[in-house]
Amino acid sequence: MKTLFFGVSAKGFPSLVVALSFFSGIQLLFLGVIGEYLTRPYEEVKGRPTCIIAESTLQRSEMKGHE
Repeated sequence: MKTLFFGVSAKGFPSLVVALSFFSGIQLLFLGVIGEYLTRPYEEVKGRPTCIIAESTLQRSEMKGHE
């Protein structure tokens, strides 16, 4: 707490913070990579289309013929 309020740093504290931040960033990076690898097969297995088509030109031309 002394370090945060008064600026008096303990010996080795800055290097500890840098090391923890670096390795935490590496963990988050790999967690994102694992998430991508798990999400892609999951999306394919669901079988949903990537976009929803509101209206097709084929349907529209068929509708005009029946009027």
